Amino acid sequence: MDNSMSDGPGNSTMGSLNLSPNSSFAESLLNNDANLTPNSLQAILAVLRKNGLTEAEEALQREASNLLKDGARPPSRQTTTDTLVSEFDSLLKHLDMAHDYFQAELSQINFPLFAHIFLRLLDNPPDAAVTFTPTSFYNQYVFRIPAYYQEQTANLKRQTTMHLALQNTFIQNFLKTPFVIRLSKPCLKQLEVILTRFPELNSLVKKHILIEPIDVVAKMKSSLDAQMGGWFGQIQKRDNLHKVYHAVHKDEAYQAIERRKLRGKEQKDTKKSSIHLPAQDRIPLPPLNERMREEKKNICKDAVKMTIISAEAPPSICMFTALNAYGGLASCDVSDDSSLLALGYGDSGINLFALDESRGLKKLRTADDLEKLDMDSDSLDMQLWADEPPSPNVMLTGHSGPIYSVNFSPDRRLLLSSSGDNTVRIWSLDTQRNVVVYRTPSPIWQAQFCNRGYYFCTGGADGQAALWCTERMHPLRLLPDSYGHVSCVDFHPNCNYIVGGSDDRYVRVWDALSGTCVRTLCGHKAGIRAIKCSPDGRYVVSMSADGSIYVWDIAFQRIVGCETKAVPTTMGSIAFSRDGGVFAASHGGSSVSIYSLDNLIAAMNQADKTAGTGDMSYEPKVDMDGFNLFSYPTKQSPIAGVHFTRRNLLLAIGSFQG
Repeated sequence: MDNSMSDGPGNSTMGSLNLSPNSSFAESLLNNDANLTPNSLQAILAVLRKNGLTEAEEALQREASNLLKDGARPPSRQTTTDTLVSEFDSLLKHLDMAHDYFQAELSQINFPLFAHIFLRLLDNPPDAAVTFTPTSFYNQYVFRIPAYYQEQTANLKRQTTMHLALQNTFIQNFLKTPFVIRLSKPCLKQLEVILTRFPELNSLVKKHILIEPIDVVAKMKSSLDAQMGGWFGQIQKRDNLHKVYHAVHKDEAYQAIERRKLRGKEQKDTKKSSIHLPAQDRIPLPPLNERMREEKKNICKDAVKMTIISAEAPPSICMFTALNAYGGLASCDVSDDSSLLALGYGDSGINLFALDESRGLKKLRTADDLEKLDMDSDSLDMQLWADEPPSPNVMLTGHSGPIYSVNFSPDRRLLLSSSGDNTVRIWSLDTQRNVVVYRTPSPIWQAQFCNRGYYFCTGGADGQAALWCTERMHPLRLLPDSYGHVSCVDFHPNCNYIVGGSDDRYVRVWDALSGTCVRTLCGHKAGIRAIKCSPDGRYVVSMSADGSIYVWDIAFQRIVGCETKAVPTTMGSIAFSRDGGVFAASHGGSSVSIYSLDNLIAAMNQADKTAGTGDMSYEPKVDMDGFNLFSYPTKQSPIAGVHFTRRNLLLAIGSFQG
């Protein structure tokens, strides 16, 4: 029988190929399952059919009828996993041959494919005759996974059975959450062409990976890497479509600071910022009490003498060191007027200090004594306080676990604390006693007052942030969007939003009014340990456990810049100068660094003007010169917190390590 290929009706010309069953090629083709699978056989038949080679097609169908019948049946699980591994290996070779321009983008798909194939192999029966076991697959391909997914790959390696893996929180969420990758359109087109050659891998991608096309091609690998690292990839476009009113209402204190900063400079156009202002009554805020109105006046007075920190004008720093901190110094906070210091210890105690020793900490009389006072007396204000002299420091006890955070209310009447004993407590600084206890299902890592008081937010080990108020015992809003511990939180300056950082490496912004997550920002390569909003409300600074610092632009939903410093961080702290031009950051080690937000914004604006195509063409500034202005080491005192006074004197708080 003559089975040679010849020109068909479509005048297509192909080389001669002998398909006789006696030929060595046919024997190897039809008898070697590794070379010829039902899927590849169907592809050959499709080529023959397309080129009009009818006789060759019919001959191949006759000779390979048994193999084609096997292909009609669903492939076994073992066959599928072997095919996946083979296709994954081929895909990696194709990616290695891709143009350098696309390699960095295409490498984003390595980790999700690696993880899903590993779990498929883990799901095989123990006695399955497969080429690759989970361990052999892991050892052969783990080096192809980006370093920032090392924690996740190590997590996979620890799983010995699928039953055990399904009890792991990360794996549970990984299997049910699509992994998001954003690729430029040319890169996506190239990936689609490659995946058509690998049907099993293509099916896995369609089921578990969401690929979104974007119009911009990253020019630098460092810029692309800066935007990757989240547990479940990047952020879908639909997650950031909410309107965010990030501007703040400029009261007298804000205007006084702005005038001092812009002295002799061109004033900014306020019309554009007004469209980003929330309505005054959008969030019901309490009126300013008498003490807070007095504090606003003091801020205006201090603004005249405020130092503007820059590369030419470094800050002055005052260091407070805690000695004999039993259980270790776990948290600290300084009041807004810099008159009070609170230290939270690992042994569950809280120590209050009056930084102005001439004033001390006064204590109200007992309730019985207050009832005896003459309410019409001209000296009533003086009689309210106990007869004993003001104390320079006071110890507050009541918690039964480490104090993870302390925070003063804006009027300095209350102190908020959170602890490992699953409680949040409010302390009265006038009576020096615990007045409210909020019980939570898990430890609260941070609790933070709103800058108007009344509201406060928390972030805890149950993966939730929450909004509370001092008049109720239960949270007003639960914010459960995170996949890991919410390790740090901060209130937006206009009190309409809460920002939080989580162990899943995402920064989130929640609307206090609706409880909706209105921004999710991706780029960190480790769990987030500190977060802070800028005074103007537009920027957010976050610090992760690997030491990197990111600056985010809420308005354009993008990374402005970052410093990728490899410094292990367990106790991060960030504080903005009063004018918002610089911020101080400590990684919990024996140094504090000063960063210039003004320089970063100037570089961003210049890049936008140069590009001429808007924010979509902007690439984040990675380790930019002029961003990190100064670094100041201590001798033996790890820094637990930083704070700027109203005149921009920097206070640093640490614990002596002898």
